[in-house]
Amino acid sequence: MASTTHHETPEVEQFFANLNRNVTEIACDNSKRLEFYINLAAQLKRQAETFLQTEDLARSYVIVKRYLFLVLRTIPKHNGYSLPQYREQVSQIKQDASSMLAVLERTRSALVQQLSETTENQQEGVAPSGAASLSSAASEDSQKDISKDTKEIQKSLSSTVLSPTSPQKVTNASAPPPSVHANAKSSLSTAQQPFSQLYSRSPGPSTTHTRELPPSHQNSYPSLINNGGVYPAKPVLMMQPIQPASNSTLSHTHPSAPPPKGLPQLRSKPSSEFTLQKVNVPGSLLDTFAALAKDNTANNIETCGILSGVLHKGEFYISTLLIPKQHATSDTCDTMDEIELFEVQEAKGLMTLGWIHTHPSQTCFLSSVDLHTQCGYQTMLPEAVAIVIAPTDTDKPYGFFRLTTDSNQVDGLHMIQSCPATGFHQHGTPESARHLFEDAAHVVVDWTSSREVELVDLRHT
Repeated sequence: MASTTHHETPEVEQFFANLNRNVTEIACDNSKRLEFYINLAAQLKRQAETFLQTEDLARSYVIVKRYLFLVLRTIPKHNGYSLPQYREQVSQIKQDASSMLAVLERTRSALVQQLSETTENQQEGVAPSGAASLSSAASEDSQKDISKDTKEIQKSLSSTVLSPTSPQKVTNASAPPPSVHANAKSSLSTAQQPFSQLYSRSPGPSTTHTRELPPSHQNSYPSLINNGGVYPAKPVLMMQPIQPASNSTLSHTHPSAPPPKGLPQLRSKPSSEFTLQKVNVPGSLLDTFAALAKDNTANNIETCGILSGVLHKGEFYISTLLIPKQHATSDTCDTMDEIELFEVQEAKGLMTLGWIHTHPSQTCFLSSVDLHTQCGYQTMLPEAVAIVIAPTDTDKPYGFFRLTTDSNQVDGLHMIQSCPATGFHQHGTPESARHLFEDAAHVVVDWTSSREVELVDLRHT
């Protein structure tokens, strides 16, 4: 059957316009070492691979594009970009960007085809045959009609590559055309090597790659929550998953029942509006962290940690609590040596799912500094959660928060992304600032789970 090229209809143009609103360019902060951004790129690359494996093409498209913006726009602005000791690393990520550009265009083609197929099938009442795939002719036509935004990325790529290295081929011309998903995965995997090889660090200011990972521990502390210790006997906030309001964008959609036998099962049309995926938290996490922070809390000093985990069957699971080197006061906690955190996550194949910190003598909320910290995590992953433990707050001793993203009301995420202020500062009135964040309705805590969180404490390594 002859293939047809799916041209850019108004529906397709609007779809990608909506999708591109989720692509936020990451600002360059020269107080962070260049390795920080190179490691950030590696995390985005791993995120993209994870979502491609689950065939979440819309999310994959956004992450790959964010990766390309980071590599081609943010990193070149860094003071260390042109230093000789980083030349090999920068050259490598530029080569990776060529492969990622191929992933972006193939993912885009697959989304266009899905939009077209579902529209046609819903009109005709027939089911599509097989998974979404492009014939070699359609793929060729699609590559000729490269989208405007991809052309801009290609222009950035051609102007920033340090060496005349040709992009790696991503398909075998003699082989039968694989599915679009397989093509995208293949493109992403062309440079899949161990992190130490992919971004080998030349001698420079950092020697963290030579360190051995600290031992991890499965900790089972006496309960500080349920045994009348630091917290009340019963959880206050999350005994049951919070049910979002009917107009909330945070609802977790459950799969509908399969259609009766004999009726065509249509592929759902891809959506440019992301529904947050569930984040599962083991109940032991709060006890583990509270016990670890107990001495600091008694001395009115904050403690912070990084929440790491995996995506499994469309849901996130927090499995590991990383405690970085840090400098803290009664109302601040700054992480140190973030490169070390990336290395541990890379070695264990983990994603950053958020952060946790204490308010030793304050109430349970997100301060102006906390809002900016959460903004960084949530920009990277919309599901990222901020957990606050406030033992002196009798009304709410702990909370699970995120920045609001309702463009029809208060869009806290975009407001903080556009705020240039640092340190403690006002975001409007105290009342309006409260609407910049909300309880994270996509978080579910399993208080009965026997699964212990893995603890990796880097403070004394």
